[in-house]
Amino acid sequence: MSCSTTYLKRQSYPTKSSSRHCAGCHRPLRAFTLIELLVVVSIIALLVAILLPAMAKARKQSRSAVCLSNLHQWGLAVGLYMADNEGNLFSYTFYRDWPENPAHFEAMQDGFYHGALRKYHDYNDDIRLCPEADEPDLNDNNGCPEWGSTFTAWGHPNSGDPTYRGDIGSYCWNVWAHHFDALTYQCLLEWAPSSLLDRTRFWNSDMNAEAPLLADGLMPDTWPSQYDLPASYDDQPICEIVNQSRMARVALNRHYGAINVLFGDGSASRVPLPQLWNIRWHKKFETFVFPMWWGN
Repeated sequence: MSCSTTYLKRQSYPTKSSSRHCAGCHRPLRAFTLIELLVVVSIIALLVAILLPAMAKARKQSRSAVCLSNLHQWGLAVGLYMADNEGNLFSYTFYRDWPENPAHFEAMQDGFYHGALRKYHDYNDDIRLCPEADEPDLNDNNGCPEWGSTFTAWGHPNSGDPTYRGDIGSYCWNVWAHHFDALTYQCLLEWAPSSLLDRTRFWNSDMNAEAPLLADGLMPDTWPSQYDLPASYDDQPICEIVNQSRMARVALNRHYGAINVLFGDGSASRVPLPQLWNIRWHKKFETFVFPMWWGN
């Protein structure tokens, strides 16, 4: 019995190997050095720098997709209007004497697309705005407070001009799609030469499926010519160019070197800026690809 007890006591003493093991258990953990931390931070910064542009581009692409969806809904509204009106579009109405003539003021209220088609898109005013240009510039805007720009909407909430109806919007209607009543045409001739508003250029009821109806723009309407020039640079003040170039109303670098366009067949697609001169805005439009300097 005593021998057994002595054996157990001997076994209770720590061995040399177990002492080494315990000493290892209590050794302090090794920390990161400053160099290692700097390397990790640098790698994270590099990844962020790589990912941010891709995320920004993805956001712009998603906004462009919403814009195309808006134009599709406008196409449905146009189709419903034409179904109710024997296949005809609404008449474009413009009277120079609207400030003094209440009847002409009222007529102009529905003489532009956003008024004429309002009930046909179920009063969903959200589709009037491209997400890239969803707010107006409420400042003077270089002396043109109701006109938009590449990334601002046209119109003003307090506008008294019946062209705008107090609305705001991001899209521009192709006036060549219309026909005019005699008085409207005469009023326009007082403001623009007859060569610009040649009646034989209008699509009327012969609307071509490939003709533009509605596009990203900085005013409610336009009637481009193949001789129009684009702006000299992005966001050139619209007052400098709008009356010299109707194409400049839609040739905006809003979607990475392109705009979105609704066509006569109800389709909507992205059109690169140089190709705006390569689609038939009116019956006699001579198409070509304009050499642009904007990026894609």
